Amino acid sequence: MPKNFVIRFAIVLFSILILAALIIHFSLSEMSRLHILLWIYTVPLSLGLTAFASIIFAKDSELGLPASK
Repeated sequence: MPKNFVIRFAIVLFSILILAALIIHFSLSEMSRLHILLWIYTVPLSLGLTAFASIIFAKDSELGLPASK
């Protein structure tokens, strides 16, 4: 995989995870069961959003696709 694509993927992933962690931490104070449930749903969603965003913003040359004529 090209270096730019991997860097973009990592930046988007960490940004989404940090944002989710802050929201979960500060919005819920005492509910530990709800914390666990939210993390179970947040991690797959954040991975999916990261992959989708990285592919949308990638150029054909980064993915190794031939340029369309």
